[in-house]
Amino acid sequence: MKKLSLFLLTVLSLSMVNCKKDKSDDNSKTQEEKKPVPVTVTSNDNSSRIQNFPDLIIKQITGGQSKNPATITTTTSNYEYNGRHTVKITTNDGTDVTVADYYYADMDNGILDSIVYKKNSQFFEVDKFEVSNGHIQQIIKYDANNNIIQKAIFSNYNGDTPQQISLYAMTAQGSMNLSGTVTYNGNDIVGLSTTGTLGQNSLSMNITYNYDSKNNVFLNVETMDWPTASEHNVISSTTELNLSGMNFSKTTTYNYTYNSDDYPINGTYTSTDSSSGSSEYVYDDK
Repeated sequence: MKKLSLFLLTVLSLSMVNCKKDKSDDNSKTQEEKKPVPVTVTSNDNSSRIQNFPDLIIKQITGGQSKNPATITTTTSNYEYNGRHTVKITTNDGTDVTVADYYYADMDNGILDSIVYKKNSQFFEVDKFEVSNGHIQQIIKYDANNNIIQKAIFSNYNGDTPQQISLYAMTAQGSMNLSGTVTYNGNDIVGLSTTGTLGQNSLSMNITYNYDSKNNVFLNVETMDWPTASEHNVISSTTELNLSGMNFSKTTTYNYTYNSDDYPINGTYTSTDSSSGSSEYVYDDK
């Protein structure tokens, strides 16, 4: 299953405050020493949830986005699997080719050890996962110099859904530290409400999501790269920030056309920051 990933949420929150990487204390081990060994385990495809939906799995997403003044960027992402578990995503934007390789601690249950990112064959980032009792406790993103640039910590689980989240990221304004609550409608995240600091400034962030009633694009993907998995597709999102008394807001609206199995095959979005885009979704039978 795929869902609203940690760093998508972080990027949404920072879309108006211009992220950049920072350098913190380096560890003694090199990235090569820490590189995980791929696990080649045949996946167990007996999920009762999967049996309730058509056996379609996302194979390719092609998307274009623009922002005034009109500059169009088109990207194509191709997905590779072992059973229903993601093993590689290759994204080409016409200039750079980014490859994300997925390494598992427990492939049968979709539990990740790490995701390693390379751009034009050069390593530049890695996401490391800490999982306990089948629940993601934290996800940490490191840059090529082993500096922590993003982190999410999940706690107060109610069944399989964490009610509390803490976020950290480096930005142009300094470090961002937020903590707060996550709200759900079923398995769909409908709200994220946090407070904290950005550099020397106070910061509060609230994100709300609305969904359709159709099948999520990634519904049949069983890789656990976020604590919960959305079953439906976002049709609108609103991000509200208050930075030391200054208010910022952004709303994005999404529209889809669906195939006969109620999976999106085309989508468009428009945002109040004058950005817009479109996507095409191609599936395989599994």
